[in-house]
Amino acid sequence: MIKAQEWFEQYYSSEEARKDDEEVDLININLSGPLDVSNLAFYINIFINGNPNLGEIIDSKEDKKTKITLTSAPVGLDTEKYLEIHLNQKVRQSVQRLNFFDKNLSGSVDFSEFTELIDLVISYNQLSSFKLPTQLTYLNCSDNKLTFLDLSNNHKLETIGTYSNKIMKSEDCYFLLLFSL
Repeated sequence: MIKAQEWFEQYYSSEEARKDDEEVDLININLSGPLDVSNLAFYINIFINGNPNLGEIIDSKEDKKTKITLTSAPVGLDTEKYLEIHLNQKVRQSVQRLNFFDKNLSGSVDFSEFTELIDLVISYNQLSSFKLPTQLTYLNCSDNKLTFLDLSNNHKLETIGTYSNKIMKSEDCYFLLLFSL
């Protein structure tokens, strides 16, 4: 195993590299321990899969917007636990985009603590329910096991994908009723 911060410092050591890089590819490096990405550019996309021992991702820069992309399922680890381990409260309050497309997620997930989240892709999973933050503008939750979807508090949604779920009638998807008026 490689210590995450040491690896990061080796490959992103210069100030110039940190200003220019908008993506950090950590895929399958087998990193362990916490990772502080506070010195990276204003907007960054961090690919974190293949690092089951990666600890907390720390981002203390107030004006940066971070996108965490998980490119494979958190095998053998509960989805809520995975989020708890890798995305601390500070990061949850700065992440704007999450992509969990086809990650074998199941059960229920609470995204409501992601207070800056505007773009969420959770399609092609086995989710039965989830809680959403109110500021979302884009949601794709297609191909899950949803039977009910109340988006009545999500007034900023501009785009939504809900096909191939188990929502049987329009009353089960309150948000869609709002648009049909």
